[in-house]
Amino acid sequence: VAAANATMVWLLIRRERPDVGAGDWVFRAWSEHTFSTAGLATPSSHTMVAFAAATMAARLFPRLRWVLYALAWGCAATRVLSHAHFLSDATFGAVLGWAVGWGIWIEWGSAKQKMVTDGSRAKVPAQ
Repeated sequence: VAAANATMVWLLIRRERPDVGAGDWVFRAWSEHTFSTAGLATPSSHTMVAFAAATMAARLFPRLRWVLYALAWGCAATRVLSHAHFLSDATFGAVLGWAVGWGIWIEWGSAKQKMVTDGSRAKVPAQ
């Protein structure tokens, strides 16, 4: 879900990777490769997926939340340090990933966790 959202945002924002403009922000014109995400950077999908996963896992394993979020931030840092993304790409990806993870948790995770923690059968909405 997080990666699909990142792809949609890439196509809307259309900001290129840092190496395209020698560190300057460069936006791809709508007339150029309209539906291609190759070379687009905002938001960082690696960071977005890492934060979505960390948010879900932190809800399931609260004692590990600091470790999980530290690993997600480590993913974001490597994307910036390798010059694959601007800091704003990684930060935007982290915020969107957290929102996706939290949204999924609210929709599906809380009922399933109740079933696991107290042994009762929680009603999970039919798909």
